[in-house]
Amino acid sequence: MTTTIGSVTLDHDMIFADEYEYTQVNASVEDTIGGGIYVQEFQRSESGRPITLESTETQGLQLKSTVDSIRALADIANATYALSIVSNNQSVSKTVRFRQELDRGPVEFQPFHPRDGLHSDTIYYKGRIHLMVI
Repeated sequence: MTTTIGSVTLDHDMIFADEYEYTQVNASVEDTIGGGIYVQEFQRSESGRPITLESTETQGLQLKSTVDSIRALADIANATYALSIVSNNQSVSKTVRFRQELDRGPVEFQPFHPRDGLHSDTIYYKGRIHLMVI
């Protein structure tokens, strides 16, 4: 099981938190003057789909060096990256960008039980990576 963003391979697979919160069909329903309804449905492009990778206390923790590498990718304006998730005989490959437009930023991590000081490379971090399919 491997997850890679650009040139960075995550230490442990993170959870694709919003994998099933996106629909491929966009629809609108409006009432008509005669009392009926008018329905429009369209097949949606995957462009703009959010992808949130999330870690918990038991899955997806990342070393500080990996978090620093992810932050370095996120700090490049207008950049896109290949995202590859291979897990449980499934493979996801997308071109993504970091979601800079979020108030909290595209990369949020907090130290998980720091023992060797906050700047040690042996500290694990839990958090989220916010991406968008291009």
